[in-house]
Amino acid sequence: AEQLGVANKNEAHYATQLAVWNALGQLDVNELKHENKNVEKAAKAIISNANNSEETQDVFMNVIPAEKQKAELKGEFFETNLYSVQTNAKSGSYKVVAKNAPNGVRIVSESGEVKDQLSVGEKFRIQIPKNTKTGEFNLSVAANLTKVQAIAYRGTDTVQNATVLLERNEEKLSSDLAVNWEAAGSLKIKKVGE
Repeated sequence: AEQLGVANKNEAHYATQLAVWNALGQLDVNELKHENKNVEKAAKAIISNANNSEETQDVFMNVIPAEKQKAELKGEFFETNLYSVQTNAKSGSYKVVAKNAPNGVRIVSESGEVKDQLSVGEKFRIQIPKNTKTGEFNLSVAANLTKVQAIAYRGTDTVQNATVLLERNEEKLSSDLAVNWEAAGSLKIKKVGE
């Protein structure tokens, strides 16, 4: 408790509870009217430590590869290579949003299953029906990701150490990724004997 600059265990406990509620977004410590200045200071100290700790870096997401992919004809579809979503989230799901895509475009998992929604860790590729004329479109990945964040404060002789695990959910949207393909049968004609 002394470490947090509060008078007793109850104040330390209350300050921690406020910090947790603040982190969960259930209240904003800065908007409270604090009757007890010790508790206010301690709660703000815990929040600032939690926000600055290594554990709480923001959730990130990258889609690989980021460069334009050329879909190649395989069977009934033009098909891209696999895309993967890199993230430090422990769980979550994402949807692939295609913009101005031709009819019949499919998002499929690594095993070839058509998917509307994928989980963190699943790779995907884009399939375009083989009779589609030459073209290009953009896609992006919209994800809802969850990361666990630990808020800890070190106790003293009278106050035990406390760690609170909080789940943070974040929506992420990737930048646009381009896919193009050349229609089957758009052959290049070469003059012979030049």
